[in-house]
Amino acid sequence: MRQKSKGFKWLLIIVVVAAIGVYFLPQIGPPKEVAGDEIEVKSEDISTYYSFSGSIEAKDR
Repeated sequence: MRQKSKGFKWLLIIVVVAAIGVYFLPQIGPPKEVAGDEIEVKSEDISTYYSFSGSIEAKDR
């Protein structure tokens, strides 16, 4: 019975170490490149392109 307990203990330790490795290994690697176009950021005023007129009426008075 004692041998079975030791074997289970080592198996549990190996599984925990493998799970930790699988979790942290992708985070250690080089950063991933993001695909896309680069644009220059400009600091300007915000303007409104669209202007609408109308009226609002209540459904129930």
